[in-house]
Amino acid sequence: MAFPRSYPAFDDSDTDGDDGFVAAPLRQPSTFTGSLPPAVLRQLSGFGLDDPSSLLSQFGGASASAPRSQRRGTRRLGANEIAPSDAYLQGVSVPSQEQPSDHPLLPLDHVILSIEGVLGCSLPHHLSGGHSDFLSRTYLTTLMDYLLHPNNRWSVAFWTGSMSRKQGLKALRQLKLPTGSPEKDERDGVVGLWSKEDLRQGTDDSGAQIGVKDLEIIWKELEEEEGIRWTLEDTVVITDYPGFMAAQPNNFIMAPSFHYKTTVNFTDDQFLLMMIAVLEDLTTESNFAAHIKELGWDDEDYWMSPSPKQASKRDFVVHNAVRVAAKMKIPIIATGGN
Repeated sequence: MAFPRSYPAFDDSDTDGDDGFVAAPLRQPSTFTGSLPPAVLRQLSGFGLDDPSSLLSQFGGASASAPRSQRRGTRRLGANEIAPSDAYLQGVSVPSQEQPSDHPLLPLDHVILSIEGVLGCSLPHHLSGGHSDFLSRTYLTTLMDYLLHPNNRWSVAFWTGSMSRKQGLKALRQLKLPTGSPEKDERDGVVGLWSKEDLRQGTDDSGAQIGVKDLEIIWKELEEEEGIRWTLEDTVVITDYPGFMAAQPNNFIMAPSFHYKTTVNFTDDQFLLMMIAVLEDLTTESNFAAHIKELGWDDEDYWMSPSPKQASKRDFVVHNAVRVAAKMKIPIIATGGN
C-alpha cells in the first residue's frame, strides 16, 4: 500500500469553499554546486585573486580540489563523537523503489519498538494500585496482532534506553508482550530485548556525553544468532526520543511521547493504529531510511501538527490502517490502561 510521495500544497488563501488544496508540488530547498562561470572568474581575477574559485567555500560551495570533508561541508569528528558514517549517508541517498510486498526474494523486515513513551508508560507508585506499574497505550494489542500475524514477515525487537534489562522484561510482561527470552518466545516473531546497558556511549557535536541506539549493535548480534544481516534498507525504529538515533538518523519514526498525564483521550490517540499502515507501506519499499526521510515520518509534526494539511495526511494513514486490519482480519481494539 504505497503512500503518496508528495501531497498538494495547502493554500491558506483559498476562499472558494473547496477543500483548500491546490495542485502545486511541494518546494524543495535549492543548493549551489559546481564552479563559477568563466566570465565571473575573469572579473574576480582583476582583483588580484590567485584562485577565484576558492570563494565558493565562503559562500556555501566547494572547489573540486577541496578535501572530501570540506566538499561535504562537514567538520572533523571528535574522538568519541557519534555521527552517521559515510557509508550510512551514502545508503540513505539511494532512492527507495516500490516493490510488491509478496516478492519472493524480499528479506525479513525488522522493527524495533521502544517501550517507555511509545508502547506504554510507567505509573507512579501511588497510582499503580499494587497491580501493575505500566500503562499500555491505546491500540497496542492491535499493533502487535499485526506484527506477529503469521502472514507477516516482520521480525520484532524491543529496545529501552531508559530502563535496565530487568526493568524492561518486567514492563513487557506487564504489557502482556513476548520478550524474546527464553528462546520459545522467538516463535512469536520476537528476537530479543535490548536495554540501556546496550547503548553505545560517546559524545554529541557539542562534546556532551550521550548514549545512542546504534543499530550496528543489533545487526551484528542478530546476524550471529539468526543468520540474517539487516541493514538501513529493512530496519525501522519507533521511538519518542530522536537523540537515541544519532548514528542512524533516518531509520526511525518519531512517536508522540505517551505519558500517564496526557491530555489526549485514550481513544483519540491513534498513533499505534497508524503504525499498521506505515509499516505495511514500508514492506513495499526497497530502502526504509530513504523512504522515511522522503515522507518526513521522523518529524513529530507529521503526527502532532494541528494544521489541516497534516491532519488530512493522518486521516489518510488511519484509513489505510483500518483497511489493512480488515484485510488481515485483525480486530481493532481501542483500549489501553493496566
